[in-house]
Amino acid sequence: MIIHKFSQRFITDKWFIRIVVLLMFAGVVAVSLSTRMGAALSDDSYAYIKPARDILAGKVPYFAPHYPPLIPLILTGLGFVGIEPLAGIRVLNIACFAVNILLISLVIRQATGSNGFALLGGGLALSSQVMVEIHSWAMSEALFITWTLACVFTLSRYLASRRFGWLWASAILAGLSGLTRYAGLAVIAAGLATLFLASAPNWRTRLISCGLFGLVSGTLFYLYPFLYGGASQELVRVGGLRFEILTKEDTASAFYNILLWFMPGRIARGREIWVMAVLVLLIVAAGAVYVIARKTAFQSTIKWLGKTPVVWFSIFFLIFSLFVLYQAHLSPTYRSPFDSRLLAPTHAAFLLVAVLILAVLWMNNGRWTRNGIVIVMMTFLFLYASRSFEFITDMREHGLGFASSYWHDLEAASFIRSIPAEKILSTAPTGIYFATGVEVRYALFLTPDEVREFLRSTGGYLIVFNSMPLEISGYPAEQYLQGLVPIQEFQDCTVYQSAPISP
Repeated sequence: MIIHKFSQRFITDKWFIRIVVLLMFAGVVAVSLSTRMGAALSDDSYAYIKPARDILAGKVPYFAPHYPPLIPLILTGLGFVGIEPLAGIRVLNIACFAVNILLISLVIRQATGSNGFALLGGGLALSSQVMVEIHSWAMSEALFITWTLACVFTLSRYLASRRFGWLWASAILAGLSGLTRYAGLAVIAAGLATLFLASAPNWRTRLISCGLFGLVSGTLFYLYPFLYGGASQELVRVGGLRFEILTKEDTASAFYNILLWFMPGRIARGREIWVMAVLVLLIVAAGAVYVIARKTAFQSTIKWLGKTPVVWFSIFFLIFSLFVLYQAHLSPTYRSPFDSRLLAPTHAAFLLVAVLILAVLWMNNGRWTRNGIVIVMMTFLFLYASRSFEFITDMREHGLGFASSYWHDLEAASFIRSIPAEKILSTAPTGIYFATGVEVRYALFLTPDEVREFLRSTGGYLIVFNSMPLEISGYPAEQYLQGLVPIQEFQDCTVYQSAPISP
């Protein structure tokens, strides 16, 4: 382990603890402010909160096969101690942000021995708009990041001490990540790859370590599909390797959200592919210049990085996470873009790798390189913090998703509550449940002919929200509205029924 004398001299262990606690407290404040109107809600949030509410109400819950059950079960536990699930997921994510700041700091400190760079990692996590936002949503990524960071911490402790208790802990944490998100498969794969390549020189010990880790984590990962056939069918439907070239639009979306880690979005918007190509070329060129000018320092840097399990795990997690997202995107079920939310765990791994590289560059180089590192880090901290401040301010005033002021003050809410749920079709998906308390069917899962037949046979209603128009289904709105008449117009939506048939 590297003992970074500069940071140890000016930041003692006592001050390290104090500053980390301060960073954690700041994280609690940041997410508390950004969720003043409640944790940001999406349609996915329904799958976490509704089952917990059903269990607490004594009803038989429905666990969606698309979503592993750990979040609803945790929210149920919080409900038993008096925290309602919708408030519970806010409390859970606030706690996760504080813990994740701590874990990033501890992982970097364990790998480098540097209090200064450990605090830098915690500061970047705190100031990152990506991290603040993901901990503001009522979804599973925040807890998933906690399991992932805890897994790499315990795994690196095992590799340093060879105590099997740490191996058991890391395997359980990897399995819990899979019970939180199916993307936990990337955590398990990264752990196995790290154990295989960075473990003891004795091959027998390597194989035993990999076997135990894979058995425990894999058992937890497959527990839900084993017990619930719907989840098993979901994995089978998604499973199987697919290889296709992403469309230009999907590639641009992925690049844009990754470029946000490095620069203001306005620089990349509309020219994402070119900006990404230039960024990669600049990084490669800078690396080539460094190799030529500082050959000995480069060799020392590579040697240290190669011996550091946290680096191995983080790089493998980056690779496997992107591959899992790629496979999910090509599957018939998900078709998800590489959006900022889905990339947030990868962003956390990127922060770890970036700080570790900077730490070893600092150790192996002189004043000019260190001055450059300081400038780069100050720039990143300013960029991250300014964006986070804007996000928190906007969230505090307006909320986000179905927790926004638009849905909070929904004018049509009382109208929807007055109608039997089985008679309503809506262009708002399941998230409208949070604004109305009513579970309605999503109209755009039906074809225009099916919508008209439903309204005609049931005497039901089609509610078209201004923020979610019919056109997003891929059909022209006219096809849906043919044979329908508006019967009520609210500020935020219009209600349609089937036109009376002329005698």
